[in-house]
Amino acid sequence: GITDYDYDPAGNLLSRTDARGVEATYQYDAENRLTQIDYPAHDGQPAETLSFSYDDSSNGNAGKGRLTAISDGSGNTRFTYDSHGRVTAKTQTVGGGSPRTLQTSYLANGRVEGHVLPSGAVCRYSYRADGRVLSISVNGVEIVSEIDYFAFGEIRSWDYGNSGQYRREFDQDGRIREHSAGSASRSIGFDPASRITAIADNSGARHDWSFDYDDLDRLSSAQNSASQGPVAGTDLLWDYDPTGNRTTQTNAGTPLSYSIDPNSNRLLQVGGNARQYDEVGNTVNDGNGITSTYSPRSRLIQTTNAGLSTTYAHNGFGERVCKAIDSSQACASSTDRIEYVYDDSGHLIGEYPVGGSTAQAVEYVWLDDTPIVVLQRRPGASDGGASGGGTATAWNGTVAGGVDVYYLHPDHLDTPRVVVNAQNQEIWRWDASPFGDTLADEQPTGGLPSYTHNLRFPGQQYDRETGAHYNYFRDYEAGSGRYL
Repeated sequence: GITDYDYDPAGNLLSRTDARGVEATYQYDAENRLTQIDYPAHDGQPAETLSFSYDDSSNGNAGKGRLTAISDGSGNTRFTYDSHGRVTAKTQTVGGGSPRTLQTSYLANGRVEGHVLPSGAVCRYSYRADGRVLSISVNGVEIVSEIDYFAFGEIRSWDYGNSGQYRREFDQDGRIREHSAGSASRSIGFDPASRITAIADNSGARHDWSFDYDDLDRLSSAQNSASQGPVAGTDLLWDYDPTGNRTTQTNAGTPLSYSIDPNSNRLLQVGGNARQYDEVGNTVNDGNGITSTYSPRSRLIQTTNAGLSTTYAHNGFGERVCKAIDSSQACASSTDRIEYVYDDSGHLIGEYPVGGSTAQAVEYVWLDDTPIVVLQRRPGASDGGASGGGTATAWNGTVAGGVDVYYLHPDHLDTPRVVVNAQNQEIWRWDASPFGDTLADEQPTGGLPSYTHNLRFPGQQYDRETGAHYNYFRDYEAGSGRYL
C-alpha cells in the first residue's frame, strides 16, 4: 500500500499515514528535537503516545542537550549522563512495575570500567596495555580471563571460569575457519568466492554439513552426514524465483511449495496453508493456526496459537521490553510477565520474570558483540558472596542464594551453539539447519536437567509460543527463511 508523509518548512516530519489509514503525528521543540509521536486508536487497539524529554540536570545528571527520558505505552526509560556525555545509567520501568537500572562506569582513559547489572551484579573489565579487554569478572570473581588476540585485532581465545577454554582460528583471508563447540571443535570450509561449503565437528558425530549454491550465490542444497542429533541425515534442496524468493524446499525428496505474490513478493501460501496480511504487510495469520495482532504503530502486540494467547510491549526505541504468556491482558498491565533490558548497543542484558511467571531470570555478559556468559538466578536467590565453581555472583531476591554461571560457545556468526555448566558439561546445543528451523537440544547430556536458552542468530530471541525469533523491529520465521 501507499504511505504518505508531510513535512514542515524545516524538513521535520509532521505526519505519516500508512496503508491502514493510521496517521501518526509528530511534534518538535524550538530546537527541532522530536518531543512526541501520537498514534490514534486503530482496529480495536488503543491510541499510543511516545514522549521524548531532554535536558534533565537534576541529581547531578549532565543531561543538558541530551535525551533524558522516554515514555510510551510500555512505561518509561530514563538516562543519566556524565560530564563527557556518556550514559552512566539507564533505568527502565515497565507499566507500574519496579525500575530496572543498568549502570556503566568509565576509566580515566575513557574505556568502560564495568557495569552494575539490574540484578545488582557488578561486572568489571580489565585491560591489556594495548587497550584490549584481558578479563571479565563478576563481583570480583573472574568468569573470563586470558583473552588473546591475533595481530590484526581478532579475538583468538579466552579461558572460562570453569577451567574450560574457547578457541578459534582464522585463515589468511580473515575468515574464521575453526572454533570451539563444547567438547568438540568445528571447522568451516570455503570456496574461492568465500561461500561456506562445509561445517563439521571434528568428531563428525553431530555436525557434518556440506553446502552448494546456484549461479546467483543462493544456497541451493545442504546435506548433513552426521550420525547423531536433530539434523543427522538432513538432505535439503531449495529453488528460487528470479527475485530471490524461495519457491520450493525439498526435504529428503519431499517437496514443499511456496506461492509468492508477484506484485508484492509476499508469501501467499506454504504447501496448502494460505497466509493473510494486513494493509501494510504484517502477517496476521500464518496459515498454521497462529494469528497475530499489531498496534497502531505496527508492532506485534499479541499472538494466539492453539488457544494460548501471548502479549508483548515495546518501548520508544522499538525494543521489546515485555512478554506475557497465557495472557490476553496488555503486557505492561499483566501481573505475570517477563521483562527485558538492553544496553546502548541493543544487546540483551537480562530477562526478568515478574509475578507468577515460571521463566528463569537470566543476565548475559558480552565481549563486544559476542555473548559469552549467562548468569541464571537460582530460585529465591538474593545478595551473597561468590563461592567459586558455578556461583560467581548473587542476585537480589528474598532468601540467601546465588547464581549459576553458564558459558557459551558461539559460532563464526556469534550465534550460541553450545552452553556448558561449571563442570564443563554440555547442557544445551543448537545444531540447526542453515535457516535455523531446528529446535535446540535442551538436554544433550544424559542425567542432567533440561536447560532453556533463548538467544539464536545475532540479535534474535527464540519465542517458544510461536516458534518465531524476535529480531528487534521484525520477527524471523525460520521455517520459511523469511521475516514476518
